[in-house]
This record gives sequence, structure tokens and C-alpha cells, in this order.
Amino acid sequence: MQHPYKSKCLMEIVCEHSRCTGCSACNDICPKKAITISEDGEGFLFPIIDQSKCIDCKMCQMVCPILHPERIRKNSFCDVDVHEGWSLQDKIREKSSSGGIFGQLAHDLLDTGKWKVAGVDFDGHRAFHKLISSNEELERLQNTKYIQSNASSIYKDILKELRTGTNILFSGTPCQVAGCYSYLNKKRYSGQLLTMEVVCHGVPSRSILEKSIEYNKAEKVESFRNKSRGWGYQSQQMTYVYDNGGKRVKSRDVDLFYRFFFSKKVLRKSCYQCPFAKFPRTADITIGDSWGTTNPSAIERRKGLSLVIANNKIASDFLSKMANIHLREIGWFTEIEINRNLYTPFPNLSFISERNDVNHIHNQLEALDADKFLKDTKLGFQEEKLKDTVSKKILRRLNSKLMRLLIGDGNLEKIHPWRIKLILASLRIKQQTALLPSRQELIGKFYKLTEEIYKSKHQ
Repeated sequence: MQHPYKSKCLMEIVCEHSRCTGCSACNDICPKKAITISEDGEGFLFPIIDQSKCIDCKMCQMVCPILHPERIRKNSFCDVDVHEGWSLQDKIREKSSSGGIFGQLAHDLLDTGKWKVAGVDFDGHRAFHKLISSNEELERLQNTKYIQSNASSIYKDILKELRTGTNILFSGTPCQVAGCYSYLNKKRYSGQLLTMEVVCHGVPSRSILEKSIEYNKAEKVESFRNKSRGWGYQSQQMTYVYDNGGKRVKSRDVDLFYRFFFSKKVLRKSCYQCPFAKFPRTADITIGDSWGTTNPSAIERRKGLSLVIANNKIASDFLSKMANIHLREIGWFTEIEINRNLYTPFPNLSFISERNDVNHIHNQLEALDADKFLKDTKLGFQEEKLKDTVSKKILRRLNSKLMRLLIGDGNLEKIHPWRIKLILASLRIKQQTALLPSRQELIGKFYKLTEEIYKSKHQ
């Protein structure tokens, strides 16, 4: 009997190529070890099935969180709790890309001797999931990695530990957290699992990292973020390491990897339709950079600030007991809208003018003149602006002032029903006067999300 999906090369696959997230749950569930996770020609991880070993049990399809989302544990809108946070231990915060929430939480749990941590390691070329049991290993898992990790075997390792009574903190992208939940679905274990997901931009092809290493004549990359100039957009710097041990730091404005990364044309195809870029979130805890911060302390901003979202009561209770983490209550509107990948896959492919380039990365890189590319392209996702008018400008300015007055501290639980109606009306005005088509779409989605979250908290 044939599988329901066939790739163009007629090799049997788990789910449609364009939907596969590369989470690796299928690899771990296969009873015959017939599946391996390998890079395709575009630099993305996909499952490959060895037909000589496959017994057609379809367990790989059963565990796939894309084909069977019902296997993923659900959170609730009403439990969403938004904070800004940071580690109170400077050494941990310094090694982290933002406020050090993952690093501090992992450190304190490992200290108890009852927990192990599964996170992402990086060898300078590839990222991969790793299970650690001591703080001596923790630094390897800190700091952002802007390529997809290979999670093969991590779910099996987690289940093995959970069955011995060991507690596990698992950190990964939302699709990997979904893969973990799906793999563990209905399996019995006595340990506790706490999941933490990053706000995911979408994973780019690893081929662009290799091209950037080659262009810079480096041996490898040490890190994707560097806070030597402080936290913020200026921390988005690549650190390259050379054969002689020397290092070079390049800011995102002049770096080849970052130029491709922010162009949005080199992401995994499934990232453009990610089913996990939404609320309720997948994990217990969601972390990211606190890009919309209103923190008045220049010192704290320089050290790095994290967006911290507790997605359920377990997460809220857990975070409240962490003595070495400072949580600052912030409003819904301060952080969520600007972190757009929390509530929608971005960008929609329809907004990319050169859509034919998407997922033809090998051809792009083969023909690339890197110097010309850096000179002729701008940093970021580019799109044509809509026509502006004097009335739009005036309305935007007045509406911005009105919005600041209306939202106050942004605590949705305290906002009166009449005020939320005015806020939503103000968001509609903001949407209609925005000059970018993608911005109009984003505000529209944020409007619907805010309305839904508010209703859930006031039922």
C-alpha cells in the first residue's frame, strides 16, 4: 500500500514537502530506524525514508504534528501572562542574547540535581539538540542560533529520562515543541516536562551560513549575537573565527548572512504558513527579545531584556518561584504587536516581489556576486509603499496620541469594555492609514487577536 503523499522524486515521505517543519519526531518514533534527517539541496532538514527498512507501519505519519495537531497539548487564551524579564546573575545574562531567562532557568533547575536540560548546541556550522545534566555544559546552549537545529533522537532521550523520574526542561522552536508533545502523547512517565519556545522568525537555509563563512574566508561562526556594544538591534552581529584563532565581528548592516536572513526569501517553505505562529502558544513558556520595551533603565536595556510569556498556570507558578529571575509586568500592547511572529507567519509570500527566488536558494548562491549583492540590496524585507496623503498623516499622528491615552498600562484584565472598544477602533484607524500592505495585514491580525484575548479574560 502506498503512502498518501509522494515527492517529485517518488520517494515516500511523511507529509507534504511544503508543510514539513523538520521537527524530527518521525525519526524518533520509527521502530525500524528507517528514517534519517538530512539536508536537501536547498540547505533544509527533511526526513529520508530507507525503503529497505520501512515496514509501512505509518507511525511516522501518526506522530507528525502537522498531520495530527490533536496530539499537541493545548493552552488557553485566558491564561496568557506577559512580562519583561532578566536574569539577576550578570554572568548568565552576559552570555545570553537578551535577558538570560533560559540560561538562568536552566542553571537553577540543573542546580537542584533533579532536572536535565535539552537545548540547542552549535559547532560553528551546524546546530543540534543536546541533553545536558550540569551547569558546566550550559554555556553551549545559551545565545540565539539563527539556523534550524537537528533534533534527531532528542525526543527519545527525553522520554527515557522522564521514565526514570528525571525532570526535563526542553527548549526549541514552536514546531519542535509540538514535535516533542506529539512524540510523548499518551506515553507514561513520572518526570515533569517544562517546555520553552523561542519567538521564531522562521528558519533560513543553512547554505547561506556556509556561503557567508566562505565569503568571509573564515573557519566557522562563533555566534549570531554579540552584546559587546549592548543589547538591541546593535547586538545582531556575527562573530567569525579564523584558522589562526583570530575573530571578526560584523554588524547586521554589512554582514552577508544577515542580509539574506532579513530578506525573508531564504526561509523554509513551511515557515511561510507556520501553524504554530499563533495564540494560544504551543509551549509552557515563550521567550524572545523585548523589542518594544518601555523600561526606563538604560543599564538594564544595555544588559539585555527578554519578553517572557507564561502560557498556562503551570508556567506562571513556575516562574513566580524563580528567585534569580526578575519579572516586570508589562502591557499587552507594549510587546506583542511588534513581535509579529507570535501571532502570524511573516511575511506572507504574496508580499515578496521576487517570489520565484524563494526556495531556489542553491541557484541564488551559485550565481551570487556577494560584493554586488551587499552593495545593491537593503537590509530587511522590502515592499512598495502605498500612496500617502496629508489627511492620512494627520490622522496617524492624532490616532497615535489617542492610542497612548487609551491603552494606559496595557493590562487587558483591567481595561473596561468601553475602553477596549475605543482601542479596537483606534487599531482599525491605524490599519487603514498604514503605508505598507504587510503592515495593514499585521494590524488586522493583531486586532482580531486582541479582541479574542480580551473576551477570554472577561468571560
